[in-house]
Amino acid sequence: MARLQTSRDKILETAGRLFSENGYDATSVHEICMTAGVSKGAFYHYFSTKETLFLILMEAWVAKMKNALQGEKDGRAVFPESLVEMAGRSSVIFQTTEKNFSVMIDFWKEAARDPAVWARSVRPFEELLRSLREQALAGQQAGFIRSDIDPGSTAHLLSACVLGYLLQAALDPGRLDWTELARNGMELVVANLKK
Repeated sequence: MARLQTSRDKILETAGRLFSENGYDATSVHEICMTAGVSKGAFYHYFSTKETLFLILMEAWVAKMKNALQGEKDGRAVFPESLVEMAGRSSVIFQTTEKNFSVMIDFWKEAARDPAVWARSVRPFEELLRSLREQALAGQQAGFIRSDIDPGSTAHLLSACVLGYLLQAALDPGRLDWTELARNGMELVVANLKK
């Protein structure tokens, strides 16, 4: 059993590297198997398709980003100040984006052709919107943010900020301190959300 798990890990590690180096479209199952030193039978034992493999990698990247943003549970600020804290911990997100952004674009082009794959690939963004809306609503109920602001609109604005920073970082990697820019941007947003 340990040998099979090792094969799965080799496939995941190799595919992640090849997708980042060559792009999603240009990386074949054959190339993944050859580079990982596993058979196609081993590949299909773990992953029904290349799309399934990519979705598993994407979900692992998203989980890594969520963990980085959550930070320590003790002493966490409440919404909306928690947004500034999260932005300050966003360096891992910008590093992951710089490394994997073009792969995500390739994948989304392919995923758009299959409604089931598309639904699974956009699930993290839907979860982000839902979480932000819930936090905004809780912040209103606790009296921390203005009651005249719609929680759904707040969630969409915050999501647009996040995605905008990620897009800018992918287009201009390494030149600016995107973590600092995101923290400063969130401070501006938070100042306008507070009561």
